[in-house]
Amino acid sequence: MSGARARLILAAMICSKMFGICVSAKRLGKESGEHDCCKNYKGSSKGMEAFVVLELVKKAFHDR
Repeated sequence: MSGARARLILAAMICSKMFGICVSAKRLGKESGEHDCCKNYKGSSKGMEAFVVLELVKKAFHDR
């Protein structure tokens, strides 16, 4: 999210639907084991951008 006047980045968020360790384990039919999974989104890819904008706006108003 960027500011309209200053044109600076105000907030950023990274969403991920897949993680290589999880995908590989599932493809091989094995347990992925203990790992730090970065999957944090379960919706459609089309809705990911709207989800991120909503979360950033909520966070901006909460941190005020």
